Amino acid sequence: MAAEGVALDSENAVIFEELDHGSSMAIGTSKSKRKKSQWCSAINCTNGRYECPGLSFFRFPRDEERCKKWVINCRRQDLLNKSPRNLYTSNVLYAVHFEDTQFTEPHKKNRLKPLKAVPTLFNIPNPPPKIANRRPGPKERVVMATEEENSALPIPTPTSEPVSDSPSPGSPSSMEQQRMLKLKKKIDSQRKRIERLQSSPSVASKQKEELATIKSLSANPNYTMGR
Repeated sequence: MAAEGVALDSENAVIFEELDHGSSMAIGTSKSKRKKSQWCSAINCTNGRYECPGLSFFRFPRDEERCKKWVINCRRQDLLNKSPRNLYTSNVLYAVHFEDTQFTEPHKKNRLKPLKAVPTLFNIPNPPPKIANRRPGPKERVVMATEEENSALPIPTPTSEPVSDSPSPGSPSSMEQQRMLKLKKKIDSQRKRIERLQSSPSVASKQKEELATIKSLSANPNYTMGR
């Protein structure tokens, strides 16, 4: 018997049997001991186990769940009624029906990945989706979208000139503030003067004059200061 996982010479057809631990075994069948031909179970595939020397064929899994996946992907209605044991002993698939990602050594294609390889490449109108091109799940898509949004956010850069809330000297608002400040000081000064006059003997006419001045200044915000 040939070494495990090694293809035989061109005079022998080769079938790789998947073992329970995930490896494969090459089983050679001499031309002189050929049995009844065993064809690939895929639709529209004419490769035979004994008619195609050097090709790699794989038995259906003995595991019921994985065997069912193989049958569904083959789109063979007649295989649905067969038991995994029956499929394992009588049905095979050619290596061309497996993506490279399903092999432990894609360049050799003689060993399937342990206990998880699934055939997806079939020449039929409704083939199963390829494993390599499947879309990520909902959670993966959310994470990917969040990463893309975060990477697209603009990075704030500091401005070269500081922004000040106070008006610049010489602007209209600055001049208005200065004028109002002078007016307020003038009013405060007149109020203090009136208080002094009221606290000391003075002429009534003088008080009236001062009061009139204050009222005039308070009622006219556009008052312009004199010299």
